[in-house]
Amino acid sequence: MPSPERLTPNPFRRLATWLGVPVIALGWMGLISWYLDLPLLSSVYSTWIPMAPGTAATFIFLGIILLLAVNGFLQGGRLVPAVFVVALVSILGLLPLVDYLLGNGIAWESKLFPRTGKLGHYLTNRMSPITGVLFFLSGAALQIILVPALAKRGRKWGELLAVVVAVAGFAGTLGYLLGSPLLYGGDIIPVACTTTVAFLFLGCALLAAAGPESLILGALVGPSVRARLLRVFLPIVTGLVLLQAVMNYLLPDFFKNYPGLSASLWAIGFLLITSVVVAIVGRVIGQDIDRSEQELFQAKEELERTFEAIPDLIAVLDTEYRIVKANKAMKARLGPEGDGAIGRKCYECVHDTKSPPESCPHQRLLADGRAHIQEVHEERLGGDFIVTVAPLHDSKGEIVGSVHVAHDITERKRTELERDRLISELQEALAQIKTLRGFIPICAYCKNIRDDAGYWQQLEKYLREHSDAEFSHGICPDCLGKLKPALADEKTEPAVREPGIGLVHGQGKILVLDDEDSVRGVVSKILELIGYEAVGAKNGEEALDLYHQAQEAGRPFTAVILDLSIPGNMGGKKVLEQLLVSNPHIKAIASTGYADDPIVAHFEKYGFKALIAKPFNMSTLGKVLDQVMNE
Repeated sequence: MPSPERLTPNPFRRLATWLGVPVIALGWMGLISWYLDLPLLSSVYSTWIPMAPGTAATFIFLGIILLLAVNGFLQGGRLVPAVFVVALVSILGLLPLVDYLLGNGIAWESKLFPRTGKLGHYLTNRMSPITGVLFFLSGAALQIILVPALAKRGRKWGELLAVVVAVAGFAGTLGYLLGSPLLYGGDIIPVACTTTVAFLFLGCALLAAAGPESLILGALVGPSVRARLLRVFLPIVTGLVLLQAVMNYLLPDFFKNYPGLSASLWAIGFLLITSVVVAIVGRVIGQDIDRSEQELFQAKEELERTFEAIPDLIAVLDTEYRIVKANKAMKARLGPEGDGAIGRKCYECVHDTKSPPESCPHQRLLADGRAHIQEVHEERLGGDFIVTVAPLHDSKGEIVGSVHVAHDITERKRTELERDRLISELQEALAQIKTLRGFIPICAYCKNIRDDAGYWQQLEKYLREHSDAEFSHGICPDCLGKLKPALADEKTEPAVREPGIGLVHGQGKILVLDDEDSVRGVVSKILELIGYEAVGAKNGEEALDLYHQAQEAGRPFTAVILDLSIPGNMGGKKVLEQLLVSNPHIKAIASTGYADDPIVAHFEKYGFKALIAKPFNMSTLGKVLDQVMNE
């Protein structure tokens, strides 16, 4: 039987509560009968023995504890006293049997309930030994309900004890109704009629407390035909038996004087009632079966439609590699052979081979009994797939096949190849940029690049292909003055205004703060190309250290380019706040790839001289630097 912690609101708990209430009520009726000296109140009939006050008190205790237990009120510290009371009741229940067998039992009832009476030669107001045994069994069953450890290991024993109590109560009640009370005429105190009824309710309440896990009540639970028939016919048969007993009690002379007629009438009545019940139950259950079959058919159709609509390639294989079932997508990929694939070997249809390939996931599943997933390329199916296989088991747990699901990733693979191609081109471009770090011929006189062996043309071609720079091909003022002194003054101004890479040129040392190595590296290369010395920093602390070290060494930075967003570290705003303390006139350029950054709209308020949005090219960076340097 389950412990109170495991009992949850359900019909069984309510049933146990409803059955427990009459137990307590009958107990109080017996106690009041003794207190008011009204034995008929608890005996029902003057020739029947009344319920003993000790029996009544025990019913009250057990009934209350049962109700508290099934409703979850006996948990934690409240469980201990409840267990003690039930154990005490069980022990006291055995004392009348000991007293009967040995004649020297502890007469605890005489201490609590001293007044007694007589019914024939039977002493009234004293518990019957049979009653004491049933109390012992009831207490043991209730102990199993209360103690979790016992409930886990002794549930079947608890159910068995509850059945014994219920059957004993039913037999005693039936004996009274049939006019043949049990144990009357012997030397054992008989069990009172109200006591047998109380035991019937108590035993059934204990069974209900066991819940749907009970072996007995479990047969009554569920939508199966057997359970439904039992739920109908068990109460009917029990009720008819009790009805016959009641009729025998109410009309004893009729049944005694006309046994044949009474038996015939009873048989006809039983047959009529049974026929009506069978007809009603058969119709209801038949309608339910028809409805269930229709729902099952609809569910099967829906499942089939879903199976066919799935775009992944699905096949069900048996242990002999035969295709048992395949969805529409799988058949379509197999081509003209798709409709005839059922029953054929999967490797024949898919791989056009005589045996499974070494990488066959179904073969691996049959070997280790586990699900597998792998990526495969299959020309006959026209692409790349993620293949998943999961085992199928029968009712005994044996593997009878597998579900084979192939998810098409052909397009994803093409995208990955295109991505790899673009990455390769980018790496090649970066490698070409690195070549510019080599020897560049500079004119010793004017400090401009010489055109040795067409080097300038190569450099100009590369810059055109990898930046937005434009070239004016104009002659610088100094060289124009040396070539044509007479025209130098007149040509200087137009030459300076020509657009081109010649204007994007500077000198000095620039500090670049960016957390991405690739971005920091490319910006540094661009700065070196246009004449600056570049020093990179990957976080705010490193940028501050490099800046202060350069100041102390007497080679300060001309300007700084600060990325505003450095995850997990100081960004450009925080770094500039500290740099402004040591150099209020610092030339700082903000760099960001986020247009919604609040600094973007008002970067001047934070001390920046300019802002450059990522990604940027060589021309843009050169113009921004030229603007900042000339302020």
